[in-house]
Amino acid sequence: MRKNLKLASLITMTLFLTSCGSDAIIGINLLDLPWKELSLKNFIQYPIILSILYLPAGLIINYTELFRTKWAGKKIMKLKLKYPNFPFWFVILMLMGLVWFYLTGVNNDIQLYMASDLPNEIIEGIILMMLLRKTAILVTLLHFGFLLLLRLSRQPEIREKGIIQGLLFHPWKQMISAEWREPGRIKINYRWAPRPHYLFFWKRNEKLAEKESEFCLEIKPEQEAEVNYHLQKFIPDRIISK
Repeated sequence: MRKNLKLASLITMTLFLTSCGSDAIIGINLLDLPWKELSLKNFIQYPIILSILYLPAGLIINYTELFRTKWAGKKIMKLKLKYPNFPFWFVILMLMGLVWFYLTGVNNDIQLYMASDLPNEIIEGIILMMLLRKTAILVTLLHFGFLLLLRLSRQPEIREKGIIQGLLFHPWKQMISAEWREPGRIKINYRWAPRPHYLFFWKRNEKLAEKESEFCLEIKPEQEAEVNYHLQKFIPDRIISK
C-alpha cells in the first residue's frame, strides 16, 4: 500500500512539474543579468526583508529538530502508524503546487517583459529584481515546507519526556488518562496551557487557564503490548483498563 502510494506520488509529481510552461525561463541566461549593478537599496523590499527576518527562526527550528534529545529526551520507541501518513502527502502536494505556481508566474512575467518595447538593459534589470523577490519568497516557503515534511515523515515516538505526534509534543506530566479503545487505537487526554510569550513590551501573563484536550494514536496492533509497557512505566496511575 505505502509503496504504491509513493510510486503514484512520484509519477504525479513528475507529470505535474513537467507541465509547467518554462520556455521563457529557459531562454534567459542568468549570468547575463546585471548582477554587478545591484546595491543595498535593491534588497530593501518586503519579500527579501521578510526572508531575512525568517532566517533566525528557521535556524532555531532546524536546531530543535536536529537535537530532539535536549527537549524531548532519548527515544525509547518508534511507533508504526496503522494508516498512511496523509498529512505528509498533503504537504508534498502543497509544495508541488507552490513550485508550479512559481515557475508559471516567472515564465509569464518574463514573456510579458520581453514583449515590451523597453531597452534590453532595462528589461534585464526588471527581470533580475522580479527573480530576487519571487525567489526569496519561494526559498522561505520551501524551507518551512521541508521542515513540516521532516517532522511529519517521522513516525510518532515515545521519548523520556513524552510522546511526539506529528507536529506536537505531549509531555507525560500533562497527560490525564490513556485508554485503549480498540486494538491499536489509544485515546490520551491531556491538560495544557498556552505558553505566554513576550510581545513588544507587553507584560507576560502568568495566569493562563489550563485547557483539556485529547488525541488518538492508531498504531500497528502488534505494538500494543510494548506501548502499554511504557505507559505503565511513565503514567501507571492514569491508564484506564479496557
